[in-house]
Amino acid sequence: GIYLDQNKPDEAKTLLQNANSRQEKNLEILGMLSVVYLNEKDTASLRANVSRMRKLDPEYDGTLLLSAEYGLLVQKPDNAIYYTNRAILKNPYNDHCRILLGKAYLMKKDSISALQSFQQAFSMHSSYENFSNLFSLSLAIGQLDQARALISEFESEETSQAATHLELAMYYNAVHKYDSARQSLDKCRVEIPDEKAALFEWAKYYYGMKNDSALQTVNQYLFHFPEDIRALILKARIKSDAGATLDAIDLYRSVLLSDSTSAIARNELDILERKVAYLRLVKRKDETQKQLEYIKPLDAKQIN
Repeated sequence: GIYLDQNKPDEAKTLLQNANSRQEKNLEILGMLSVVYLNEKDTASLRANVSRMRKLDPEYDGTLLLSAEYGLLVQKPDNAIYYTNRAILKNPYNDHCRILLGKAYLMKKDSISALQSFQQAFSMHSSYENFSNLFSLSLAIGQLDQARALISEFESEETSQAATHLELAMYYNAVHKYDSARQSLDKCRVEIPDEKAALFEWAKYYYGMKNDSALQTVNQYLFHFPEDIRALILKARIKSDAGATLDAIDLYRSVLLSDSTSAIARNELDILERKVAYLRLVKRKDETQKQLEYIKPLDAKQIN
């Protein structure tokens, strides 16, 4: 536990594996070891551990929650919903259950149900994690007034332990108040220098003004979050604006491989593919005209 608190997962894993070899049926050890595997995204080890926990006690809180976490990790939201609802029946006041349920609904593109789950979690416990999940979704679905009200509500809570500079930057970028976004991002950089999520907001801030900086920053963000569809779409737009149309097309296609329902990626890809097809048609026409110019007799009229 101390090693996990100190962000030393390798040391924690070694101790837990040693303990597990001595007490193979200890659910607490299996649960803690599963959390390490979950953080490492080691799906094979996590699946094996969770399977053992189910055999030992299928209704143990840790078994149900880790089964739900595994479902989310392997992109099976229905499984996550099933196990989370069982956990809620056992403990209806566990806010973490509501967060897992909300994430599963998001995976199913059910933003209304996800929003309800995140609202329930925040009403149970006004932690930064619960606030951030609810705020981000409110912003994503266009509830800007609700998102701004959430910031004020969270800041007024006595239990608030985290700065909201990042969320304010997200809000100001969304409403195109870029000077205010820059101020919030500068504060975030000072107070939370290791906040990787801020890189995406910096990229959005730069986009349209300093696209070179926007591209550099979004690449830094993608190094930490390579599958973030929003960042891939932003990078595709930057590439398209710079005239690197084929690079942009490749990026949009990679987005659609990850999420075939992304209307933004599909629409923008369609526009670029039509543009490329038109330019190729114009090029072929120009090349044909040059060939005809070369072979036509003197004083002949232009051939169309």
